[in-house]
Amino acid sequence: DVLTFSSNAELARRLGAFHDVLDVDSSTFAALAATLARRIGGICTGRYDIVIDMEFFSNFATLLAALTRAPLRAGYYLQRSFRESIFNRIVPYNPARHITDVYAALGRSIGVAASKEDGLALRAEPEDRRRLEAHLARRGVARGEPLFVLNVASSGLCDERRWPSERFAWLHDRLHERGRERLVYVGTRGERDMVEETRRLCRLPAGANLAGETDLGMLIARLERSALVITNDSGPAHLADAVGTPT
Repeated sequence: DVLTFSSNAELARRLGAFHDVLDVDSSTFAALAATLARRIGGICTGRYDIVIDMEFFSNFATLLAALTRAPLRAGYYLQRSFRESIFNRIVPYNPARHITDVYAALGRSIGVAASKEDGLALRAEPEDRRRLEAHLARRGVARGEPLFVLNVASSGLCDERRWPSERFAWLHDRLHERGRERLVYVGTRGERDMVEETRRLCRLPAGANLAGETDLGMLIARLERSALVITNDSGPAHLADAVGTPT
């Protein structure tokens, strides 16, 4: 099982890696309190053998791990916290390492090695691909036309991970001069202005701003269809890796 916020639930279900997705609705305080109380009741009686806390900084997640009473409990070390009294497998959090390596360290702490051959893969549904092609056609992209995706945003938690907009614009112009691929920008609705900032810096006609125009299924389909994803360290980078598209 995986316990996560409702905003992550669809992706967790699409991965097909979990027996159950226990989502917590944080849209309002009342919804948060109600769903969290229900989930706490479930994890207290769930009879779990292993619990892995993938949260770096929140001690609340550590408390939830303790409530499971699982014999094996793994999590990250956090200075000046009580985590050492909860976890019996504790791993240092190293922000200098790629996030996949950081998470893989938790797996190794319980004797599980990460592998690309584990059989898990993220794929778009046929309906996602159909809706994507219809959407791209409305934006002038022909079926089968080579596509490069640019993602200029980061998660917002760590802006130093953002490549400067002027560099994205410079790279856009170099790729446009080649004339081999159609360039499009992706992002959330709240990132449209960030995309526009980059597009204004382009000397050559800028690729279409598709930020906020697709849901998760269509985004996965777009990343699948792309020949290359040029991205900051953010969600689309990990989704592209999951579907096997070069970044």
